[in-house]
Amino acid sequence: MFPYGVDFNDEIGPVNDDASSGRINILTFFPFYDELHESLFVNTNGIISFDEQEETFTSKPFPLTDDDTSLIAPFWADVDTRRGGTIYYREMTRRDDEDLADAIDDIINQFVKYSGKEFQLIWYLVATWDQVAYYGRLNDSRITNTFQAILVTDGLHSYTVFNYGDIQWTTGTASGGDNFGLGGTPAQVGCNAGDEVRHHNVAESQTDAIVNIDETSNVGQPGRYFFKISEENVVSPDCNAFDSGSILTYPSFGSMLGGARIFIQGTCFENQDNVTCKFIDAETGTEVPCQYEDERTVSCVVPWLLRIGRVHVFLSKDGGMKYGFKGIYTSVSVDEVTEDVAPKAHLEYDDNLESGRTF
Repeated sequence: MFPYGVDFNDEIGPVNDDASSGRINILTFFPFYDELHESLFVNTNGIISFDEQEETFTSKPFPLTDDDTSLIAPFWADVDTRRGGTIYYREMTRRDDEDLADAIDDIINQFVKYSGKEFQLIWYLVATWDQVAYYGRLNDSRITNTFQAILVTDGLHSYTVFNYGDIQWTTGTASGGDNFGLGGTPAQVGCNAGDEVRHHNVAESQTDAIVNIDETSNVGQPGRYFFKISEENVVSPDCNAFDSGSILTYPSFGSMLGGARIFIQGTCFENQDNVTCKFIDAETGTEVPCQYEDERTVSCVVPWLLRIGRVHVFLSKDGGMKYGFKGIYTSVSVDEVTEDVAPKAHLEYDDNLESGRTF
């Protein structure tokens, strides 16, 4: 767990059931599923939402089909702090706590690459549900959960880290759980874009097995999950052997004239795989061979794109028979690409400096 509590100047959420921190107008725009948000809510029931307070106490499967709320759910279940526990949260900039910012950077840089440049956050939020009880818990019970969500951004890319301490319950009694906080409709973990389509579930969500999330991981560190959440789809760094899904490109932008080498992750690779990729269109795009880097990564050289803006990248692991993987790459004009200058999307953030909305 990252440091939290009053000793670290955290805000303390109100003691309540099915409520929230109230709207928090954050210090920078936060990219989530290709949308920029400027406020959020730390909700009692294990959710960070962007559009509105989320009071629903029984978790629902993602994607939400009757709710357009964009949300991140480290552990969506019926938390009741009237029966025990505290919710802490704080937003900070890099200059507020350089040591903690460096620690978060180190975690992210274990799983992403930026063509030799390391990720450096400008803003982060740490929200911690510390020893929280569930609705219906008996007064003499000591069954609690401790978990944490960290949101970070460098202004262009954003990530979330879920940390789990001791997880002992999954369900409140109003959601069908028993007196020990188990059974019924268990907790949901993941992300929901709010468009009734895009979402990401941790596999054990809404099953009894979610109580073991403090012992599992998608990054090989029990009790920790990590996701890139600023893209068209959420990207998990875990290596899977599926034949379709989302891919992550880095660097995620380059000249419309091509020629840059980019790295691609999102599935498992073997050295003997015949990996190719296409840009813009899976049918008519120019086929580009990819080079094996490791079991998580291949690289390729971007062809001429001759257009500006976001384009799709398609990847095949069988020599072009099936392009089942898709990601996003941003093509920018030649005069916007230098060694030290980010693409136009990043320059637009910098334009907001006068309004104090970024750093």
